Formats: sequence, structure tokens, C-alpha cells
Amino acid sequence: PHDQMTPEQQAGFRILAKAEGGELQGPAKIWVDNTNLATAVAPLADHFHPPNHSLTQREREIAVCVILGKWHAPFPINAHNRVAIELAISPEVVDALLCGQPTRLEDQREQTVYELATALAAGRYIPRSLYNRAVEVLDHDRITDITVLMGMYTAVSFTLKFYDVPADAPGMKR
Repeated sequence: PHDQMTPEQQAGFRILAKAEGGELQGPAKIWVDNTNLATAVAPLADHFHPPNHSLTQREREIAVCVILGKWHAPFPINAHNRVAIELAISPEVVDALLCGQPTRLEDQREQTVYELATALAAGRYIPRSLYNRAVEVLDHDRITDITVLMGMYTAVSFTLKFYDVPADAPGMKR
């Protein structure tokens, strides 16, 4: 409970709650204990909330689902499976994203996000053709948002895997 936190934990909570919109979910509930980390990660987390980043919400979820599928952490997979479906990404496509299976998206930008995220998550070489298409279709702002977003969700996954956070863990409200 907030009133039982140390002053340092309360500071970490305030910093993360501001970036997360008032409720701490998943790794933020763990990161709150590390005020220095909370201070460092909060601006990055805030960047990936609308309207701060260059991606559509669907593009964001495509990249997130691809990287979550690689790391197999139940809590974020459960949460982002729901978000992706709420964004009208078909359940079959969401399953493919999370399971590392091939899929096809109708929108050219979404397809390019998927191909780039899949290649990055697999640790594959980025062929010149994908590089050129990504630069043309997405531009460098979207590309760097995708790469950093995937790195952030790798940290999210590792934190939640280490602490064995179950898929249905509740949030921490102020």
C-alpha cells in the first residue's frame, strides 16, 4: 500500500504513476522500489503513450506483440493480446504475432512494422530490401520508435519473467 511505502518508494511511485496515467501495472509495480530506475524509465514509458510517439496504436501493438511472443512472459502477453484485439487486429493475426508465425496485414505500414519487428526479434540480419522499404514506408522516426519500444518491452518481459508475475496480476492504484 502507498501509505506503507518508504519515502523513496513513494517518489518512485509518483514518477511512474505520472508516466503511466495513475495506475501501475506489470513491471512498474516492481520498478517502483528502484527510484533511480523509476526516474530514468518514466520519460521513456511516457514517450510511448499517445500522442508522444510516431506510431499508430495498431502499429505499436504489432511490434509489442512480436517481441512479447519472443520472451513468453504471461502478464504482458495477456494484457497486450486484449489490447490488440480491442484495436481490431484479428484474433488470428494476434495469435500469429504472439506465436512467431507468419501472417499478412492489409495495411502496408502495418505489414512493414510486422516484418521489421519479426526480423529484429529473431535476431536476423536486416536485408537491404527490408531496410529500404522500412525507410520509405515508415521513416526514421517510426523505425527508431519501433526499435526502442521493442527494447523497452524486452525489459518489461525480463522483469515480469524473473518475478514470475501471473497473467492475471492486478494493478496498483494510488
